[in-house]
Amino acid sequence: MVRDYAKLLSAVAAVASLVTVAAPAAWAQPTPAAAAPGATAPSPQPAGVSAPAGTAPTAPGQPAPGAQPAATTGNSDTTTTTPGASVPQSGDAQYETRLRTIEERVVGIKDRIYQTKTRLLLLKEQILDNVIAESRAVLIHKNDMGSFFELQSVLYYLDGKKIYYQDNSNGLLNTRKEFEIYNGSVIPGNHALTVEMVYRGNSDLFSYLEGYVFKLKSAYTFYAARGRVTEVSVVGYERGGVATDLEDKPYIKYEVKQIQNKNTKVEEGKDAGK
Repeated sequence: MVRDYAKLLSAVAAVASLVTVAAPAAWAQPTPAAAAPGATAPSPQPAGVSAPAGTAPTAPGQPAPGAQPAATTGNSDTTTTTPGASVPQSGDAQYETRLRTIEERVVGIKDRIYQTKTRLLLLKEQILDNVIAESRAVLIHKNDMGSFFELQSVLYYLDGKKIYYQDNSNGLLNTRKEFEIYNGSVIPGNHALTVEMVYRGNSDLFSYLEGYVFKLKSAYTFYAARGRVTEVSVVGYERGGVATDLEDKPYIKYEVKQIQNKNTKVEEGKDAGK
């Protein structure tokens, strides 16, 4: 009986020792008060992590030390802006910015156009220099008509462009029997020359000759050789003899020669046409 009582006491003691185990530390902390509506509950501090030294605890709803204040909105006239945030531009500022951008682009385009023109001028000068060094043409007018024919006017075309015109209103064609009408660079190759001459009959003995007007028109093609000067003499003269009709006497012929320089004659030739 005593033995059974002793066993019972030892069992009770074992159960009591189990009941007296210490509760967890979290159970010992007081229950926090209910948070106000709209407030953010502070995040729990992880176990074993302590706040930095000298840092005071932050109350709920208060900004942390060193934090930038947020922008406020509402009826207040003062608005706090976070540093570094971009301010939207007004309509006038945006227009001025776009206008300034367009002006800069226009200036850039003008610069490119000017540079292009400069390059074209340089290229043109280079091409002309090469042409001048390669070929040159000299056209000379000669009047070998007799005293019965008075030259009234001359007109010259080279490759379809008028290069010379002169009438006899001042008596210049009577005093100048030979003169140069063109001296310039040409592209090597064939060139078309067109000539128009107008003569009037002239005689003190035969007054009827003054009523005659002779209009001569002639076309001629000459070849300008590379590296040489091509000289073409256009000659107005009387062809035939005594038996030739007066209307058939006025005529135009061409004398061509190519020279390498002023002292060296390379080739000579004569041709006629009307």
